Amino acid sequence: MAWNYRVFKHKGKLVSGRQMPDWYDIHHAFYDEGVEPDGKPSSIGIDAATNYTNDPDEMLETLEKFKRAISMPVLDYEDFHEIAPDGVL
Repeated sequence: MAWNYRVFKHKGKLVSGRQMPDWYDIHHAFYDEGVEPDGKPSSIGIDAATNYTNDPDEMLETLEKFKRAISMPVLDYEDFHEIAPDGVL
């Protein structure tokens, strides 16, 4: 299974009678065998991706992957609403 990072748009929610704005975050995106990683993922990570590491070089590599995600089409988080037991949507 291939994966990469992708930018997802989250719909703003109604909080105390006030509509919150939409917002964006980067998540892991997983693709079925044979699907190009610039297409639609089959599942995504529930939580936003982080760049936590003990290695500065690894941090730079992850930042480059985040930059690639930003250059790709934005996906709607709500399109991935079924939560699977393994922590992906």
